[in-house]
Amino acid sequence: MLLDGKPSVRVAEELSITQTTIWRWKQQTEFTVAYREAKREISARTREMLQEVATKAVTRLFELMEDPETPASIRFASARTILEMHFKGIEVEDIQTSVEELKQLLAPSTS
Repeated sequence: MLLDGKPSVRVAEELSITQTTIWRWKQQTEFTVAYREAKREISARTREMLQEVATKAVTRLFELMEDPETPASIRFASARTILEMHFKGIEVEDIQTSVEELKQLLAPSTS
């Protein structure tokens, strides 16, 4: 339930426990490790789902942008979204490159 994003108050009510019990769980290392891992798994599955539909979404945006029957405001919004995604991708690649370069600089020398 907590992984579904429900607030602790609601989870406590639904499980007929106190909020203090949930607070105590969150203080336990085993709970926090398991909770964090479960959140990572959910996040990974979500990213996989997004990757699957991303190509379709970009294709649809491109179709809208190119279709003369599409209202100008929608064509403009589609073009803007495509450009924003493009530049965001470049930013992410630049950050990844910088992180890799920093890792190499900080890595202990094996000479």
